[in-house]
Amino acid sequence: MFELGVALLVLPFWVWMFIDCSQYEYHRVNWSLALILLNIPGAVLYFGMRWLPRHFKGITYRTNRLLHHQQLRQLKAVAKRQGRPIHYIELGRLYVT
Repeated sequence: MFELGVALLVLPFWVWMFIDCSQYEYHRVNWSLALILLNIPGAVLYFGMRWLPRHFKGITYRTNRLLHHQQLRQLKAVAKRQGRPIHYIELGRLYVT
């Protein structure tokens, strides 16, 4: 009985992710296969990797700051020291990716 209750709670989330994938993804075949083959872990993976960054730009900015802290610090120092436009472009790319 417990498994049925969990399945009924998780099924709408999986369907929501599958519909979102079929509507908005460029590589929808790959993500659809991942959602079908991996089921719930695939839906959680899709939610974290594709849905969240598309809807909340601030989340990706903050995670990039945490993941690339050392590289950001080095690029900021080089950009401040040399002041060339290419260093600011590289710094901006690292913030956005």
